[in-house]
Amino acid sequence: MAQQYKWQAEIQEVPKSGYYKIYLKPELVSHLKHSFPDIRLRNEEGVEIQYILKKAEFVDQEKAPESLEILKNKHRKFKHLTELVLQNTKRERISQLIFTINNTQDPVYIKLYGSNDKKKWYILRKNFPVVPEITSKDTTQITLQNIPQSNFNFFKIYFYDYNEHPIEVSAARYHSPGHIHAEYTKLPVPKITQENKRQKSFVHIHFQQAQFIDILTFNISGPEYYLREAHIKKTDTSGIEESSDAPFYDQYKKQFYFGSQKSNRLHLYDYKAKTIEIVVDNKDNKPLNFTNVSAYQIKNYLIAYLHPDTKYRLFIGNEDAKFPSYDLPYFKDTIPEILPSTRIGVLRPDKSLPKNQKPIWNSSANTLRLIIGLIGIVLIGISIKLIREKFKDLSDEPRK
Repeated sequence: MAQQYKWQAEIQEVPKSGYYKIYLKPELVSHLKHSFPDIRLRNEEGVEIQYILKKAEFVDQEKAPESLEILKNKHRKFKHLTELVLQNTKRERISQLIFTINNTQDPVYIKLYGSNDKKKWYILRKNFPVVPEITSKDTTQITLQNIPQSNFNFFKIYFYDYNEHPIEVSAARYHSPGHIHAEYTKLPVPKITQENKRQKSFVHIHFQQAQFIDILTFNISGPEYYLREAHIKKTDTSGIEESSDAPFYDQYKKQFYFGSQKSNRLHLYDYKAKTIEIVVDNKDNKPLNFTNVSAYQIKNYLIAYLHPDTKYRLFIGNEDAKFPSYDLPYFKDTIPEILPSTRIGVLRPDKSLPKNQKPIWNSSANTLRLIIGLIGIVLIGISIKLIREKFKDLSDEPRK
């Protein structure tokens, strides 16, 4: 059965055949899942058009990447994955990882976690496909870009080998934040409220709809000199996806400081939320006054080959969608850096979706696992009872 998408929009027609950059507006991005697997581009005949998903981030190639210490590098045969644990000794803010692996022509699916103690882990990327560089050498490189920037002490990476060929990792590196530059777009202005009590200020930031937030900047009035510790947490369930092993990064309770000599700019990166609470510890000081806040998102694009006199439509928003597997990312280096652009029209609900259709099962995966487990326990109990009754019958039979 074809996957059902909740939203659709027409693509502006192009004047000639070629590759085009299609800008994904924030109001469109807000309907997507983490890492954006639920996007499909189709022509008027319903044929799926392959694309490359790209963020407007640029790396200074003249700067050499730095190495990360590998604490664990183990292939888990029966789980079809290689587990890698890295230590970020310098506690650098990392948004890109580069791995040297054995040469493979298959896309590598990666799951990435971050932790400060190797006990509580947070998901940074889930089942994210990465295309290796094409080379005739024994090893190749894969680059995991656009990961939520963080300075976790430890990173854990799963490299899945679905085709039975283990992924062998020999090195892990990263680019320093100062080597990576990005282009941002401003998000709709959120509403901000503040409550002061018990030596703390509770600042609430509310968007009309959930947004992927990369930067928050604050205007604050207060004394000439101040330095206040604060932490941020989301107070809604936007972007929270079902996962049996760890919560997503945007549920991480991030700590930081506001200061009179600081920019008061908070880097979040791929943080999906509708309502955010910031708790400021004032101690014995007079509360600061948060007058307004601005939010920004790194620009997101699709790159696709389009033809004139052809209508294209974008479909987004599908909880069950997986990442598409296209040939085009293998040839991304052959596509010019500077491309013409085309726009996306008004986003509308997909009218082809069946209305008032009740799902057969509407509970979470964890609930389903619990029910299956309880059924298993009951079946084991019945089996033990039958075996006991069988032995009792045999022991009651008269001996010949």
